[in-house]
This record gives sequence, structure tokens and C-alpha cells, in this order.
Amino acid sequence: MSGHREGCEVAHICPRGINDWFHANEMQRYILDHRKSGSEAINDLSNVLLLRADLHFSFDVPKFVFVPKGKN
Repeated sequence: MSGHREGCEVAHICPRGINDWFHANEMQRYILDHRKSGSEAINDLSNVLLLRADLHFSFDVPKFVFVPKGKN
């Protein structure tokens, strides 16, 4: 997103603190490694992205969100 390679951190799209919501809404169906279960499913690569530290903080607050772009 920022084009930076240094000072980046792993950010969770669905935060680890909402593990119950993650499973109640069957979000584990979207993970890449279906061998993961329970609390490990939320740590799958499909639920993380690299963000510069300041953007990670702003994403967690939340000051911004990602919205899927529809097909036109």
C-alpha cells in the first residue's frame, strides 16, 4: 500500500481479538491452509498483510478500512 519495504509489520484483516466472531461467521472457509483450526485459523496468510508501522496503527484504530471494489 505504501511502497515501503522497511518498517513494516504484519496486520490482521480480522483482528485476533475477534476470534469468536471469525468462527461464528465461518470466516475460516476463506483461509488458504485448511489444516489450521481453532485460534490458528485467524493467523492464516489470507488474513494478514504487511503495513508500514504508522499505517498498521491507523488500521487498528480504525482510521481507514479496505473495501472490495466491485466489478464494472
